[in-house]
Amino acid sequence: MSFMFRNAANFCNKNCWIFFLYTRLLFVTVSLNSCTTGSSLVSNSTTTYFSTTSDLSSMLPSYLDASLSGIMEPFQKEKHIPFFFHIPKSAGTSLLGYLGTCLELVLSTRRGAMFQSNSIDVIHLEGMQYINIDLTTPQGIQHAKEVNFISDTTIGNLVIKSALFTPVLQELFISEDSTAKPLRQAKMFTVFRHPIERHTSEFYYLQSASHEGSYRQFFTNWTIDQWAQSHYIGENWMTRMLVNKHMGGRLNDDDLILAKNILQSKFLVGLTSQMAESMRRIQQYFQWVLPTYLPNHRPPQSGKDCYEQFYGETARKKINTNPHPKVLPNTDTWYILERVNNYDLPLYEFAIQLFEQQAQLFLKSSI
Repeated sequence: MSFMFRNAANFCNKNCWIFFLYTRLLFVTVSLNSCTTGSSLVSNSTTTYFSTTSDLSSMLPSYLDASLSGIMEPFQKEKHIPFFFHIPKSAGTSLLGYLGTCLELVLSTRRGAMFQSNSIDVIHLEGMQYINIDLTTPQGIQHAKEVNFISDTTIGNLVIKSALFTPVLQELFISEDSTAKPLRQAKMFTVFRHPIERHTSEFYYLQSASHEGSYRQFFTNWTIDQWAQSHYIGENWMTRMLVNKHMGGRLNDDDLILAKNILQSKFLVGLTSQMAESMRRIQQYFQWVLPTYLPNHRPPQSGKDCYEQFYGETARKKINTNPHPKVLPNTDTWYILERVNNYDLPLYEFAIQLFEQQAQLFLKSSI
């Protein structure tokens, strides 16, 4: 939500590009007992389209290019850290639950703050596993530095087996003025949702989400038109986050080009409208294997049944949903939301193209 990067701004100066790029990130790596051995399942086929990704990387800010691994470089768990760029109201919460519950990854979320200490431990809580590190706040990041969370060799092995959720990660790897590669490069992936659908969902969610920092009581009496014309909506959120203009400033066509270049050269792209296929690609790319059986679940269940709970035909309408009216095309509300997403809409269309083009990277298989 927008409140997260507003709070993050207080922790970072204007030169800290990656600090804001990683807002709402889910940083994930797989546990050793749930990944395959050998090379990544990326195929050897390439096209002119993918051969341009290295050229696109050279157009990015040097520290951004150094920190993020290219999409065409096969994933290696000792070398890379999968990062989930969490676009609000775009299936990220469900994905987090699936990674922790069905793939049994160790998570680091805001819940880690409850168990911070001078040692790194894995906490078992409500059927899931958490590292006692909180990377969602400036204080949590400082604590992670103090215990050498990334640089320490022993802790580094734990990172390989873990999944971390944070809005701010860059400072864990590399100083903002350095172009040297960090200990492990980030492997970026994300899931896109149509911007108008996303904003519609966000508005109706915030009408009752009193636990969220971006909640305002008067939203209850607002119409979506009022919200869309206010400063609370987060105009062109995706583009602004990618090009470091989240705090304001006029966007231009060059910003859209840069955002597209970042996506094409550095991101594995998923779509909420193709969630089953998106998850198949994500698991294959990062060599994550769904366990055959999950004996520690209550009650015990198969991995397939766990998957169905999150992404099966029946379950997908129930997970993290908030029923609300739809905004229909060619209505006044639709046109208002189009105006506040005038760059995010073409970025979303570009993400659809990337999703189609990236299909050639993956073997045909089921989860």
